[in-house]
Amino acid sequence: MSQAETESRLSVQSGRRGSSDASTSLRDLLDDGSDYRFRALIQDLFGLSARLERVREQFAAMAGVSGPQYSMMIAIARLAGDGGGVTVGELARHLHVSGTFATAESKKLEAVGYLARVANPADRRSVLLRLTAAGRALMDDLLPVVRAVNDELFRGMGRGEFEIVSREVAALVESCGDALLVAESYRRKRERGHER
Repeated sequence: MSQAETESRLSVQSGRRGSSDASTSLRDLLDDGSDYRFRALIQDLFGLSARLERVREQFAAMAGVSGPQYSMMIAIARLAGDGGGVTVGELARHLHVSGTFATAESKKLEAVGYLARVANPADRRSVLLRLTAAGRALMDDLLPVVRAVNDELFRGMGRGEFEIVSREVAALVESCGDALLVAESYRRKRERGHER
């Protein structure tokens, strides 16, 4: 968004919600009691998430896999490096998904030949996931496209901004997990209240 668009959005102060009916009680996120900019940030984050999902789907389509499977392949390549592999639990935690989901999707990648399961020498009860030669070749083939997209996505971002965004987004991912638990708790309470 241009500076003029930002200023235009922020200049529409009249008629905005005050702190008594703001969508957050965190004062540092309010401007003179108004949650207008906070709500704009939330909406921008939804927009960013949706667009990133669409970008991932484009990469996945080129790879011939689903979006989550593409993310798994990228994560396995990153986490396993040149080592022996990554456990399903490590992969699930990294991707913020359940172990059950990670297991099911990794089995699909194994079935198409992009992923291999090998015995975990540190724990006989688990396996390590690693990309096969075909999986690594596919990731290498897509790398120029990924690089071009990432360069466009982050154009104009300097090192300082990168450090701040990296730190703040990681913190938001963590607090979002907690926020989801709060939302689910309230939803269950409301559902129980409507059952009476």
